[in-house]
Amino acid sequence: MDSSNESSGHSRSKKSQPCIELRFLIPSKAAGSVIGKSGENIRNLRRMFMARINISDNSGPERILSLEADLDTILEILTQCLEKMEGCIPLPRAGSGDCNDSINHVDLRMLVNQSLVGALIGRGGGRINDLREKCDLRVLKVYQTVCPDSTDRIVQLVGAIPLVIDCIGKIVDMCKETPVREPKVNYDAQNYDHAAANHYGGWAQNAIRPNNNLTTRSLGFSRPGFLKHQASYKNEHYDYSYPNNYREMDTSFRNSHYDEQDNNEVQEIRLPHKVVGAIIGPGGSRIQQVRMDSGAHITISSPDRNPQERVVTISGNTQDVKRAFSMINECLGKYGR
Repeated sequence: MDSSNESSGHSRSKKSQPCIELRFLIPSKAAGSVIGKSGENIRNLRRMFMARINISDNSGPERILSLEADLDTILEILTQCLEKMEGCIPLPRAGSGDCNDSINHVDLRMLVNQSLVGALIGRGGGRINDLREKCDLRVLKVYQTVCPDSTDRIVQLVGAIPLVIDCIGKIVDMCKETPVREPKVNYDAQNYDHAAANHYGGWAQNAIRPNNNLTTRSLGFSRPGFLKHQASYKNEHYDYSYPNNYREMDTSFRNSHYDEQDNNEVQEIRLPHKVVGAIIGPGGSRIQQVRMDSGAHITISSPDRNPQERVVTISGNTQDVKRAFSMINECLGKYGR
């Protein structure tokens, strides 16, 4: 997108724009605010914009919002949809020292065919990093795992509505010259997989709900250096003397490599099973918060594989991985007792 469109995606000439379709994954509980009583809201949107607007009808926790029109019209429709949904899917506020602490951000999840992801990420992650700098979103993340039984991946955008809308326009511009490879299988929300939702970017059933005031500070992220400098972990409840390969998290305690296919850094951290709860938190709230605030993709191995040890895998661009690593470090320092 050229500099004349930096502040808004609405300055293009509609006459020159083709009709396109954009799809978004939304929580089922938020779909009602777009549909309205007896479908009144969605009918009004269709009539106002003369566009194809559909929300899938399924019983799971997530649905597909499909918008078909020229890009400017889609962005106008999406703005209205996000304004209607804003109260249904708020995020924890930014840190309490933030001057925008009173502003709730929206969480939008865009479905993108995996064959377009390379054009979005760029060589060495250069294009997505540039986009992060330009759009100034709280989170801009491309999930590595495709949605169940599909060729779609999710791009998560978290921020103020105008910034999210502007970023969507930029993403479309970045991908428009790249053809979609066949076979193309759109995600059907009926195939929702609760166990895999956090991996592909789905709306987990225990997702954060309104009035949940979790913040980075409330999660206790205030004690850096716990893992880096501890050769053993001891307190009144546990006494774990790590073997040699746990000695230093910066060396053998963690394994790091670069995934060239997805332009991601990947780090693996091995921890005793009993301290992993400090990272996960009640009902998974703490690890979900780390995922959202860091923008990194984080998985924790099942205890079935090794009941004594768990592997925490962090992947994403270098800054996201560093941020997640620091937050996990601080979780263990605060709650690992």
